[in-house]
Amino acid sequence: MIFKILLILFLLFCLVTLIRKRLLNIDLSFPWFVSMIALAIASTSDIFIHGTANLLGIVYHPLVVIMISLFILLSLVTVLAIYLTEIRRRQILIIRKLALQDIKNQLNSKTDYRSRT
Repeated sequence: MIFKILLILFLLFCLVTLIRKRLLNIDLSFPWFVSMIALAIASTSDIFIHGTANLLGIVYHPLVVIMISLFILLSLVTVLAIYLTEIRRRQILIIRKLALQDIKNQLNSKTDYRSRT
């Protein structure tokens, strides 16, 4: 039991360290990380495991923790995929804008060259 709590505290410390070093922003993904830590803390309680299993109608009680953690993990992956898609969309727009500016600069330089000769 002590080992489980120490492991959870270590994970919480790692999360806080990532935030302080600005490797992880506090945005939409942060609540999912906090919910994973909350699940880790709650999963040490037999009352939580049995109560949730009875509520969800699951016969094998430890499966509750696995199912909830898979739900949280899939939710986190979905949020991160949404972020990645948005970043990719913005990157394509920036590349298009830069390419258009480059084409305009090339056309202007050809026009300037022709007018000088």
